[in-house]
Amino acid sequence: MVGFALFGAITFLPLYLQVVKGHGPTEAGLLLTPMMAGVLVTSIASGQVISRIGRYKPFPIVGTALMTIAMFLLTGISVSMPTWQAELYVLVLGFGLGMTMQVLVLAAQNAVPYRQLGVATSGSTLFRQVGGSIGVSLFGAIFANRLATELADALPPGVEPPAAASPGAVARLPPTVKEGYLDAFAAALGPVFAVAAGVSLVAFALTWLLREVPLRRSAAAEGITESFAMPREAESLPELERIVTTLARRENRWRVYDQLARRSGLDLQPTELWLVARLGEGTEVDLDDPGLGAAGASLRARGLLTDGHLGAEGEAVYRRVLAARRDGLSELLDGWEPEEHDEVRAMLDRLARALVAEPPPASA
Repeated sequence: MVGFALFGAITFLPLYLQVVKGHGPTEAGLLLTPMMAGVLVTSIASGQVISRIGRYKPFPIVGTALMTIAMFLLTGISVSMPTWQAELYVLVLGFGLGMTMQVLVLAAQNAVPYRQLGVATSGSTLFRQVGGSIGVSLFGAIFANRLATELADALPPGVEPPAAASPGAVARLPPTVKEGYLDAFAAALGPVFAVAAGVSLVAFALTWLLREVPLRRSAAAEGITESFAMPREAESLPELERIVTTLARRENRWRVYDQLARRSGLDLQPTELWLVARLGEGTEVDLDDPGLGAAGASLRARGLLTDGHLGAEGEAVYRRVLAARRDGLSELLDGWEPEEHDEVRAMLDRLARALVAEPPPASA
């Protein structure tokens, strides 16, 4: 429904700006910038709020309400309407879109098992594009029919209107004919936006029926600002790995090694934990490095490091660190039951090994 209203109606705004207002194609495109600015502001703001409160249903409700208001305001479009006024209306439309489009994709992703994650993402975008295609066709038919009726009333008898509604053809019309043509053109757009407002109103009513599923942490990692992004050509497991890695790396910026020490019950400093992880995975480490000397000495004193390699106790510590990191990653998949899927458990093991081997952040 959102794609139907958006792509169907927005197609005719550049035509209005070029034919009626006399702007060039580039100017007409730039004059739609307020809509994208509105999308940018509310998509970022809604994403921040959703990540904090864990709820998403209010946003498409408010967003479709703003879309309906904007479409209703655009029904009054006319030759005399100032360009800034039309810009204000499309700004309101952008505000509504930013709170709706990607949030609905997020809702779809959050409501399905991980195996269907790619299907849900692609399906949401597919239906939006299908809605847009139907909207463009339907609104085009409404506009063409209404324009023919308006021109029959506005033009003097015997005057043939241009075959195509192009700015160049309209500019070549005699002044008296041109005025009537522009009035008819603007009047023909009113029903288009009226129907779009009706569709947006239906979408507003339907959003109240949206079942809100508790938000997964992994769903919150998705790019809320990717409102017009095409679906990624990825299977569910790679997509899930991308999301978890995004969350883990975001988390890694803040005392991740302190969290690992607490989770695994180890009294080790961040650099010591990192050194254990590197040695545990079989990576050669220069223990003579001045930055690692103190950590290496501490591990030797604890009996974890022998002849530049982890001893039996060091290997046990390494396994505890991996288990702690894997458990932490599993929490990011709360609601997807990773313990039931061998491939997801293998992915978590792989990520755990990779992520604990990263150097501790400078702030640590």
